[in-house]
Amino acid sequence: MMPGIVAAGAIRPPVATGVTILADGGFAYPEDFVPQYPSVIPGASPAQNAAGELLRVSWTTEGGGSGQLFLIVRGVYATPAALPFAQMVVDGTTVFLRSAASVTVIGNEATVRWATGASPIPDGTHKLVFQ
Repeated sequence: MMPGIVAAGAIRPPVATGVTILADGGFAYPEDFVPQYPSVIPGASPAQNAAGELLRVSWTTEGGGSGQLFLIVRGVYATPAALPFAQMVVDGTTVFLRSAASVTVIGNEATVRWATGASPIPDGTHKLVFQ
């Protein structure tokens, strides 16, 4: 080894955190999450009342217009850049980028919103992964 060079292990891909949800009518609530109290913070363990805890997932249309996917997350993430994940993958294919989100904070909860076409969470079981 050369002086000043530190050996490191193999480069690892970013750790992802996943949750399985059961959507019904475009909504998934904490009782629909496996594991319970999931985090949107990549690599974080599930923990009730922790920053990053996923509180709700929903999809809706506003006034019959385009669809909107919403996440309600515990914590004050005032801008898309402040979100603890770079992207969210739904069922291994649909990717929502942090940069395309809009965020509203009320109290200690952030509402993250993306414009969508059709619902990415139709009724049934879905896997969300935060990277």
